[in-house]
Amino acid sequence: MGAMRDSLETSLDAAFELGILDEDEHAAITEGARAAADALDASYPSERGYASLLSSYLNYCKALGIVPTSRQQAPAVVGEGRLAKMRAKSRATLRAV
Repeated sequence: MGAMRDSLETSLDAAFELGILDEDEHAAITEGARAAADALDASYPSERGYASLLSSYLNYCKALGIVPTSRQQAPAVVGEGRLAKMRAKSRATLRAV
């Protein structure tokens, strides 16, 4: 196994142990991630298609939930009370288009 596959196996083992993933329920997507990791290990960054392989691999990892979430700062609350907190929460999910 190569470095990508070894790293994936480490993440999967931890996710299975913590109960984040179920081996039977996530079997297909787990095998897809393993195949993508093997393909990345077999190719080199300079080869054509490497970026596509890496993108696929990361999408598998996201689907499995083994990608750490970005650490976003808590939205600033303007005002006090429950209404102000609810408004701040709703604004936190807004994105510019």
